[in-house]
Amino acid sequence: MRTVIRKRYSSDFKAQAVELVHLGRSVPEVAVELGIGTSILYRWAQAATAPPQFLGAAHEPEAR
Repeated sequence: MRTVIRKRYSSDFKAQAVELVHLGRSVPEVAVELGIGTSILYRWAQAATAPPQFLGAAHEPEAR
């Protein structure tokens, strides 16, 4: 069985890639230009526009 080494991308790289998409370029076009997969770029773009996740009651300040 082959070991797959996953690439890690900096938060700056991700932000720049998502910005190109938000400026009107297509995801496939940006992905090819940057040498990344379209699925990961779609995921980054979706995460960038999604509202923040609720962390649950354990992270809420205590009521007095």
